[in-house]
Formats: sequence, structure tokens, C-alpha cells
Amino acid sequence: MREDQAGLAKMNAKQQENSQFNSGYQEIDKLSQQYYIITTIIATKKLKNIEKF
Repeated sequence: MREDQAGLAKMNAKQQENSQFNSGYQEIDKLSQQYYIITTIIATKKLKNIEKF
């Protein structure tokens, strides 16, 4: 019985670890997308300024 509980506790801990890793990865992905969007906006504005000259 205790071995079963220990096994379940290990599985639960691993699941939590995976969940934290996945949420961290999702946060990095979201920030990366925001970075590319902002970089694109800045580059577009700079190109428009260059075209004016």
C-alpha cells in the first residue's frame, strides 16, 4: 500500500515538474513572439523614415 502511495507521489511530482516546465516554455514562447512583433514594427517605421528621404 505504501509503495503504491510512494509511486503515486512520484508520478504527481513528475507531472507538476512537467507542468511547470511547460508553462515556463509557453511564457518564453509568448515573450519571443512579442519581441518579433515589436522588432517588426520598429523595422517598418525605420523603413518608412528611410523612404521619405
